[in-house]
Amino acid sequence: MTFDYSRLRGKIVERFGSITNFCKTAGTNNSYLCQKLKTGNPFNTDTAFKMSEILGITGEIEQYFFCADCSKK
Repeated sequence: MTFDYSRLRGKIVERFGSITNFCKTAGTNNSYLCQKLKTGNPFNTDTAFKMSEILGITGEIEQYFFCADCSKK
């Protein structure tokens, strides 16, 4: 199963201006994150929670990290 990360990408750009800036803050490898966003492969739970904390996402984490087809919501 692949996931739709369009909301996550939007939130990253909204809060940090770019994926690169977010990766610097989060201590995440830029190539790793770009590949995940591009392919829709799942993040592990620890990574999803860490990223959601940094992005200020509360209570709606599934819409950003675990949505297979968010375009219909």
